[in-house]
Amino acid sequence: MSLSVSVKNMLSFAPYDSVLAELPAAHATLTGHTGKGSDFLGWLSLPCAFDRDEVEAVKAAATAGNILQAVGGKENVESVANCATRLRLTLKDASKVDYAGCMAAGAIGVVKPEDEANGIHVVLGSDKVQNVTDAFKELL
Repeated sequence: MSLSVSVKNMLSFAPYDSVLAELPAAHATLTGHTGKGSDFLGWLSLPCAFDRDEVEAVKAAATAGNILQAVGGKENVESVANCATRLRLTLKDASKVDYAGCMAAGAIGVVKPEDEANGIHVVLGSDKVQNVTDAFKELL
């Protein structure tokens, strides 16, 4: 058993038929940036493809900047390192750390090691710790 449905008699295309002839000219005006307000049509020329590495670098830089702010700024950072999943920081004053700010920046967790008086570990995960560490170091 097969079912066949025709919308030809159910829908009216008459309103669209009247503007169909104008579509090629409208398209040419938009893509050629020649119509009224053409100086506002920059969004039509946005890139269609993005470099994944570049996008990840921008995300890492944003995360690093937000973490830097959350740990008290670059004046508060003494040293930076990382392990497989964590951004490891030694700070001048660990009391300045905004733990919620670190989490809002994209951290999975924030650890205050007992054996490091001014140390803090920002848990980021193995997929982004290296990029964020590199971006963090560039901000100092």
